[in-house]
Amino acid sequence: MERIKPKLKEGAKERLITQREALHMKPRRKTLYRVPVRFVIEGYFLIEAESAKSAYQTVKDGCGMISPAIQAPMTEDVKDWNFPMHPNKIISKVTKA
Repeated sequence: MERIKPKLKEGAKERLITQREALHMKPRRKTLYRVPVRFVIEGYFLIEAESAKSAYQTVKDGCGMISPAIQAPMTEDVKDWNFPMHPNKIISKVTKA
């Protein structure tokens, strides 16, 4: 019994060959890149202090951030703070690792 071959539309044979070749192609080699990023959050603390130096020292010693929470000392000197919850993203030059 003779096998009947289906007729392919024009260009279908070429597409079929291309698809078969694509299955056997080696994957593209990927390179590792280092992408430096800084997340910057700017805001302020309202500190009641005897001097600017004392207010500075209070913030330096007692205030900080562990994502996503702003931390401030639990004293009466810290009256308020205001920081956005979404930082600005600064991406530096991308280099090969």
